[in-house]
Amino acid sequence: MPRRYLLMMLMLLASLMATAQNSIDRMVEHFSTVGGSSFTTAVKRNPKTRKVEKVVKRLTTTGAQGHQFVSTFKEEAARQRNVVTTMADGYTTMIVGVEGAKQNRVYTLRYKGNGYSGEVTVTIIINMKE
Repeated sequence: MPRRYLLMMLMLLASLMATAQNSIDRMVEHFSTVGGSSFTTAVKRNPKTRKVEKVVKRLTTTGAQGHQFVSTFKEEAARQRNVVTTMADGYTTMIVGVEGAKQNRVYTLRYKGNGYSGEVTVTIIINMKE
């Protein structure tokens, strides 16, 4: 009986960790296609095998869209262990790290003030494991 509860708790924890990357990734995907933002993607491949080694995505937006990212990052930061938040020169930077079986992801959010006004930048770095 206790094993069953432990297994259920581990499965719940794993699903919560996956939720972080899914919700932030979904938002970036959505706002990159609807307009009102700037979106850039860079892919690094192994020259010999042509396998993807690293993907970097950056989305820059303003206004209410930016505030949605701030809210989502704060929710995800509460669920994750690898979170760093710094404040300097009026800017807040939140970094959320998520480790997976096939890849590691680093989500970075940078904004000024409360995120309602000014520019909000979201960067996702995906490092593939071999």
